[in-house]
Amino acid sequence: MLESPDPCENSPIGCDVVPYTAPPPKPSQPNVSPVSGTESITIDYAASGAAYYFVHSSYALPVGIQNKIETTSSSHTFTGLDPNKEYYFSVTAVNDSGISPPSATSTSHPFKVATSPSVSPTTDTGNTVTWTAVTGADDYIVYISKAKLVTTSDTAANAGTGTSYVHTGLNVGDTWYYMVQACNEVKVDNSIEVLTEVLPQKPGTPVATPKTSGGGIQTQWTASSGQDSYRLIYRIGSHNWSGILACPSNTIILSAGSTSKNITIVSINQLASVVLVAYNSGGESTYSNVVEEQPVPRSPQLQTPDVSHPGKVTLTWNDKNGVNTFKVYRMTGSSGNPETAITLIATLNGSAKTYTDSGFPTYGGTTYGYAVVPEGGVVLVLLIERMLFQ
Repeated sequence: MLESPDPCENSPIGCDVVPYTAPPPKPSQPNVSPVSGTESITIDYAASGAAYYFVHSSYALPVGIQNKIETTSSSHTFTGLDPNKEYYFSVTAVNDSGISPPSATSTSHPFKVATSPSVSPTTDTGNTVTWTAVTGADDYIVYISKAKLVTTSDTAANAGTGTSYVHTGLNVGDTWYYMVQACNEVKVDNSIEVLTEVLPQKPGTPVATPKTSGGGIQTQWTASSGQDSYRLIYRIGSHNWSGILACPSNTIILSAGSTSKNITIVSINQLASVVLVAYNSGGESTYSNVVEEQPVPRSPQLQTPDVSHPGKVTLTWNDKNGVNTFKVYRMTGSSGNPETAITLIATLNGSAKTYTDSGFPTYGGTTYGYAVVPEGGVVLVLLIERMLFQ
């Protein structure tokens, strides 16, 4: 039988050949993503046949392969970077057969957004925008709009290197939107959008007067522009603005169209200090001036005098609420000014509800007028004709 020839015999390469595996191809150019609000950059990449990667970085070109970080992940985040520097990145892939050529180079610049800007109305004609300083920023641009959403095509104001901007010349009650952009030679980044309503106008100084019917205080003021409502605040006693707010006796919420309010729960003979403020969603206006006023007692209602006894007139009344003292006046005749023509004939305790006058001349046919006045109240005159008999 003929034997088959040995294929390895006399072969120029022999039969002990190990299969060849090529190094991985070079990875794709890294995608670079600066992370807003931090001084970091994340890169991601891909390559087939890689067991792991070397991520290379440099401040300048070429990147080279000496500065490397080994990782099995297809992404890597560089932290603690200098916002004033440009960074360059490349990636090589590695397997058991070797290292791939470096990827194409990517470049990026770390940045921090102007985090958490805030805006507050500071007057009835201005708002103040503030933000946290951004490392590496050369200056800040504030974009301004009266409508959402704020973009870089809206009105721009260069705030320089500071961390605040005052927007003035505004109308009370208007709403404004703001965005802050941190800038340097390489990168700009926009903040979140913030908004506020301009503060309302300060109300006119309230005018406070006792109610003519007694037992209360009437307040009035000039309307304020840009407000949604008012707060009328008062405290019993004589107090300045800070004293009222420190311990108010009462706060009354009033609608936007209000320009007056009766305060009826201040006791007679109590002094009240009153202040007014307008407000809207942006906050409170400047407070008005403080006014002080005290209710007067309710005027007594005189009954029909009793003239049934010769030489006497008995007066009675039915309201002594809050009165400390009654004064009884008499005048002769039915004409004249009671405040100047009458004569004080008695001063009574505030609990009194009757008085008998017997101090007449000894002749008849004379008309007399009487007034019973509560302390601090309004004079009410009752004219009677009393025939006196001897």
